[in-house]
Amino acid sequence: MSLGETSNLSIFLAKLRKRLNSDPEFKSAAEDWVGDLVYTLLPDPNFPWILRILFSIENGEIKAAKVIDPESDVKPRLEFKMMYSTFMMIARGNMDISTSAVLKGTIKLYGSKLEALKKMKMFNIIVKHLREILREWRGKTAILLRRAEFKAPHIIMGKDVREIISGLKAKKALIVTDKVMVQLGIVDEVKRLLSKNNVIVEVFDGVEPEPPIELVKKAVKVANRFKPNVIIGIGGGSCMDTAKAVFALYERPDIPLERVDPSWELGLRKKARLILIPTTSGTGSEVTWASVVTIMKDGVREKVGIGNRELIPDYAIVDPYFIYNLPKKLVSSTGLDALTHALEGIISPWRNELVYAVGLRAIKLLLRYLPKSYKENDKLAREKVHYAATLAGLAFGNSQATLCHGLGHAFGATFRIPHGWAVSVFIPYVIDYYRDDAKNVLEEIAEEIGIMDGDKVEQLRKEMIELIKAVDGYTKLSEFEISEDDFMAKIDTLVELSKDDSCTYSGPRIPSDDEIRKLYEYAYYGKRVDF
Repeated sequence: MSLGETSNLSIFLAKLRKRLNSDPEFKSAAEDWVGDLVYTLLPDPNFPWILRILFSIENGEIKAAKVIDPESDVKPRLEFKMMYSTFMMIARGNMDISTSAVLKGTIKLYGSKLEALKKMKMFNIIVKHLREILREWRGKTAILLRRAEFKAPHIIMGKDVREIISGLKAKKALIVTDKVMVQLGIVDEVKRLLSKNNVIVEVFDGVEPEPPIELVKKAVKVANRFKPNVIIGIGGGSCMDTAKAVFALYERPDIPLERVDPSWELGLRKKARLILIPTTSGTGSEVTWASVVTIMKDGVREKVGIGNRELIPDYAIVDPYFIYNLPKKLVSSTGLDALTHALEGIISPWRNELVYAVGLRAIKLLLRYLPKSYKENDKLAREKVHYAATLAGLAFGNSQATLCHGLGHAFGATFRIPHGWAVSVFIPYVIDYYRDDAKNVLEEIAEEIGIMDGDKVEQLRKEMIELIKAVDGYTKLSEFEISEDDFMAKIDTLVELSKDDSCTYSGPRIPSDDEIRKLYEYAYYGKRVDF
């Protein structure tokens, strides 16, 4: 199946065509041009597809804009071939389609270079509108992408595997963590293991929940002074996300963190390696290539996701030693975060067979062991949930989180709700919303957990609600003791923040602005989604 058949590119191209045909500047630049123009995106490590986009142009008008099969025998008048990473640089405004780019070989041109030179303005008007639509679509640009890979760090998983740290070949290690990890003695345990190999250790323990970018820059100053050749992130998601961000800025101080893009080759690991050690069971950050930091934008706290495959750590050390004494609230919120990751990773159209495998195993483990881990502080249950969280991280990290996270990121940031509760509260409503568009995959999840008869999607929804309630989670927004007046006063902010979030548009159904608002309202009152 080609990329065009599995994506929403047709929506994007229809909008681009409409914009070009209403632009008098384009009409003037293309008035004497008749023929097909093809842009071909070649595979690279971040984009494993061949994508050909055809524009049929006749005297100043785009007659057709569509994806064509890579093997198509269409012989266009001109064709530009470029790597996906080059296309992303063009789309983001960092370079243009130009004679220089053609002559240097960055963009390969098939056809008359003289004709291309004469029509360079026409090509760049197309690019101008492409950029404008990408800016306007904000988070919706996620619908243009697909994944066909499975990437993971070197994972060391099991009881007492932390001992491997004592054999770490390093001269200097910077530990990025928070004060709680220091107070609990967890940092001392890691320092003890590092000391066996005479590693010099510096500790930055200033990490806060939803780490602001200013905090990351403060930690980078410590790294620049200390010059570690290993950075170790120890803690929950905030600590590990901060460690990733510190690692990126320490290695590449020339790249603003907010502009890091999945298509870039950052060239990290010139100075250091990255090791992550989770001490909660939920975020999955130890195996993913994303880091979430918080910025202030127009007086509003906004979470910004930074994604690049080079942020996947060199080692993820998953040892249940660190989580046996987790407080009950953390068991609940992080465990439900893992549940949401596993479920959404499978639901997303970006899934693949490996995502299915790890995601389904994570769901099974959580259904069986999360309530015991929460209510009884059962050691075996704690271990199994810890492993499930890493499996869930692999699932959504190699697919994508969807609408639960698109809504939950905004909700959590606006009302200061712990992340796991903020995303899992939307599970029942998102299952309803995706019911028709993801019926087959939802039924398959249901069957895998033992639901074989009746309305399988409905029973899956009930299973999810029962698990959430079993660990004192939340199934509607009003249960967070948010007043109706306060909620309604901030709903516009919630909608705007969700529109910026790529997760909102990474599922099997793309919500409109009005639907985003209705989903929030239905989730506040606990209503079944009927649209």
